[in-house]
Amino acid sequence: MWVWDEWMIFPENMWEKLCLDEKDISGSVYTILSNPGKDKIVAILPGTKSKSIIESIIAVISKQALWIVKQICTDMSPAMECIINALFPFSELVTDRFHVMKNLLEDLSSVRIRTKSKIKNQEATERKKAKERGEKYKPKRLRNWETFGEAISRVSRQMKKRKADRSWKQRQRRIVMQHEEAFSELIEAYNYMMRLRKRYDNEDQDREIAEIELTKLIEKWEKIWKRIIDVDTMAKMLLNRKESICNYFIQRHTNGYAEWLNSRISKLVSMSKWFADKDYMLYRITTIFA
Repeated sequence: MWVWDEWMIFPENMWEKLCLDEKDISGSVYTILSNPGKDKIVAILPGTKSKSIIESIIAVISKQALWIVKQICTDMSPAMECIINALFPFSELVTDRFHVMKNLLEDLSSVRIRTKSKIKNQEATERKKAKERGEKYKPKRLRNWETFGEAISRVSRQMKKRKADRSWKQRQRRIVMQHEEAFSELIEAYNYMMRLRKRYDNEDQDREIAEIELTKLIEKWEKIWKRIIDVDTMAKMLLNRKESICNYFIQRHTNGYAEWLNSRISKLVSMSKWFADKDYMLYRITTIFA
């Protein structure tokens, strides 16, 4: 174990597969390198500046020890990717599948919110026209008797579900929505997102086939870039990280351990919130997890 000021490094905990993530501990951000195989922390370093982190690790851990790492998984942070490329030149960078799907769902949510705004504006215009004519406003309804506004609000949860996981009402809602032009962008964006999710769910998928399928998916998305700006964002993200996304299918290495470790640290901090000494908190974390 090497300790200097706020950073702690444990060279003995190195392994072939590692996870890299950041965590807020008592108001300060730390970069944590962890070993899911041994259930240990390799390093805790203050901040996320790639230069200082790289210099600190190189000063303690030998090149031979760094070169044994075959895969390292992280989120979509450019700083984390920079650290990995500098420290582990012979390892495969894996973009965590959870963060990929999270970004796609955020873009899909943007499509839904924009569609919802259009529907609300259309309903407000029709309501105003009906009032001017002295008529009672009757909103347009789908075949399942939901109004367009109700349908777009209730669909928010089912967008995160696989088709097989939906309830009967949710399946019926999708069927009637896909025949309406107002929901065309949302349905199209969802269908393409689910294509990538199927690749992740296929346990027999190897890297070569996954790369071919992902390339086809990007090419199909290119056809609707000009019409759906959020799909443009999705496609560019996949195109820029195609190599690291496909590396997941080699050994299906994820950043799940790092997320689990973050939750354990959060629980430890909440239980010890009456301790104002940050150094003591770091000592407790390393005593338990290193």
